[in-house]
Amino acid sequence: MALNLASSLTDRVAGILVDSQGRVLLARRKKGEYPWDAPGGRLEGGENPETALRRELLDGLGVEAQEYRHFATLETDVLDDTPATHFIFLVTRWAGESQNKRPDTYAELRWTPPRDLEGMSMVPLIRRGLQRAVATWTLAAGGQDR
Repeated sequence: MALNLASSLTDRVAGILVDSQGRVLLARRKKGEYPWDAPGGRLEGGENPETALRRELLDGLGVEAQEYRHFATLETDVLDDTPATHFIFLVTRWAGESQNKRPDTYAELRWTPPRDLEGMSMVPLIRRGLQRAVATWTLAAGGQDR
C-alpha cells in the first residue's frame, strides 16, 4: 500500500531494520546532540515515502528493502520551526549485507539488542519508537529471518 502524500524538503523517512535475533540496525551520525538514529534521510522533491525508504536504504546501507510496512508518522519541527513529517517503516526483509555507504554522514553502523537502546544517546521519541517496533515485530512475527 503506497503512501501518497505530498513531500516537502523537510520531510524524512527512516527504516527500522530488525534482524532474526530481534536486533535493530542503528547509525551513529558524525554530528548532532543525539547521534544514534535509525537509518534514513530526506524525501526528494515529489518522492513518496516508500520510494524514499528504498532509495535511502540502498544509497546509505547498500541493502534493498523487500518486506516493510509503514509503522508510524511523526509530526515535528526542525531547527528553524519548520514543520516536518517523519515516516517510519519497520523493515523485516532485505537483500544485501548492511554496510556504511555514507562515511561522511555515519561514523558507524551497529546491530543493537533492544535492551541496549536505553543507554544510547538518541532522541527519546526515536528510542520509544524503536522499542515499540521491536515489540511489534516480536509479537507479530515471532522473529522472522531477513
